[in-house]
Amino acid sequence: MRTSALMAFAMVLSACSGTDDKSDSTDTVDPGTDVDAGTTDTDPVEPDIVDPPEGDYLDDSAGSELPELDGAALTAAVNQAIADAMYVHGGPAVAGYFEALAQADSSCPQWGEDAGTPFWFDACTTESGATFDGYGYHYEYVGEADGEITWTGLAINTVGTITTPEGVTFEGGGSASYLTGTNEWDQDIWYSVIQPGFAYDGDAAEGTWLADGLDPDMAWYAVRGVDGVGAAATLNGSARVPDGAISALVFSEILLYDEAFGSSCPIEPSGSLSVLDNDGHWVDIYFDGPVWEGPETPAEACDGCGAAWYRGAYLGEACFDFSVLADWQSYPFAPLE
Repeated sequence: MRTSALMAFAMVLSACSGTDDKSDSTDTVDPGTDVDAGTTDTDPVEPDIVDPPEGDYLDDSAGSELPELDGAALTAAVNQAIADAMYVHGGPAVAGYFEALAQADSSCPQWGEDAGTPFWFDACTTESGATFDGYGYHYEYVGEADGEITWTGLAINTVGTITTPEGVTFEGGGSASYLTGTNEWDQDIWYSVIQPGFAYDGDAAEGTWLADGLDPDMAWYAVRGVDGVGAAATLNGSARVPDGAISALVFSEILLYDEAFGSSCPIEPSGSLSVLDNDGHWVDIYFDGPVWEGPETPAEACDGCGAAWYRGAYLGEACFDFSVLADWQSYPFAPLE
């Protein structure tokens, strides 16, 4: 039985969507199924061209030639990207911004205030030789109540460049945040947004996605129940992958939650992944995990696997390891120091 906290989580889940769905359907087809005859063979069969999930980018001629995909390499690369996903959050961009902002002096940049939020807007050079060009807002949450959640953390919005006299450069391209909090049921909350366009080569970038040169567009939200009983996380967005068999990964409405919160399949999420390999092929994988207040996932479909499609052609099942996201005792995933 789900708690009332899940309703609040579901509303945030909807609000945090960072990507457009490529499909409104997550129907799957077993690899051994003869789609026309409705029978199941025991021997492996070649992927059939079947009616795919709806999507504007699909056309009737798609799938006539299937790409040669290295399934083992793709699986390993996607598993690593899933494991890294929670670390692609707004914290490094926020930390880099404040590290670079420390170059400001009394004359550069000019400062103002908007509804209690400080901002700078300037193109100038400090006495020490640092340059500012653009604008930046920032806000610090210190036990601040916002509806049902009390937040702590930092949020920024900046489109600008700050360069130190030594040539260390921060580039901002939009919004970034990393917040923790508690809700009215004393559950722990984590929330992060990072928009594309951030880069930094200073000390705060070391060991983070900034140092890898990624350009993520990611939103994630997580909740853990009182005393660690019950947990859930959702991911939306995209990020480049620095090495391996894939170039980019897109999370679309990925939701994973545990049995204490009522999941009928705690090892598999709902939602989809879109994977771009190094040869430019997009493969979409649709999962069978439960959604909030939706039907239970049948036991036979709860296997961590999703239906893989390439431009309208069904490729079979693709299985991934979501255990890292379900390691609820590791929260918070990557605390901002």
